Amino acid sequence: MSLNTVKPPTLEQLSEVAAELGFAFAETDLAAHRESLLPAFEAYNQLDQMPDELPPVSYPRLPGRRPPPKENRHGAWYVKTEIPGAASGKLKGKKVALKDNICLAGVAMMNGASTMEGYVPDIDSTVATRILDAGGTITGKTVCEYFCFSGGSHTSASGPVHNPHRIGRQADDPVQKGLRAAGCCQLERRRRQQRLPRQAHRDGFRRVFDRGRRL
Repeated sequence: MSLNTVKPPTLEQLSEVAAELGFAFAETDLAAHRESLLPAFEAYNQLDQMPDELPPVSYPRLPGRRPPPKENRHGAWYVKTEIPGAASGKLKGKKVALKDNICLAGVAMMNGASTMEGYVPDIDSTVATRILDAGGTITGKTVCEYFCFSGGSHTSASGPVHNPHRIGRQADDPVQKGLRAAGCCQLERRRRQQRLPRQAHRDGFRRVFDRGRRL
């Protein structure tokens, strides 16, 4: 049975839209326009009746959290979470951050755009499933430009992503932003554990950055 999610407009609604656009149509013209729209609405309602057949979510997870500024100094993280994958596999022991235009069930996805804020996918993307099946652990989502329509790092609705070498400068392309989020976090944790000077963090990050640029 159709849910009638998409309903055809009434003549009154069509008249209001026409007036907003500066048009004046006779009622017969409005009726003709409405008639021409009906097959499309019928097609949508047929699609509405089909089963969703969503793939199952195989690995338990929490929704994650938006990290506070002290954990996200460069603005590269959108959400932090911890989703362990299979008990064994080629990626066992590896941690992966997904770009925030990739669906991860139960974890917020914004794609850099304020119009998508609050959206939570109910399926895992193929790439997320393959990472988890191979034993990898997904640690969160990294910030995207607004709808991924920019080559810079300053258009995201969540704020700019800063270059770790100099706050206030952009972080280049999305691949490098992901490296900055994951690399800076891990290197800083290691520096503190080993009580190394900050120069060790900077030297280590340069090696991560250069390695990523060669991929």
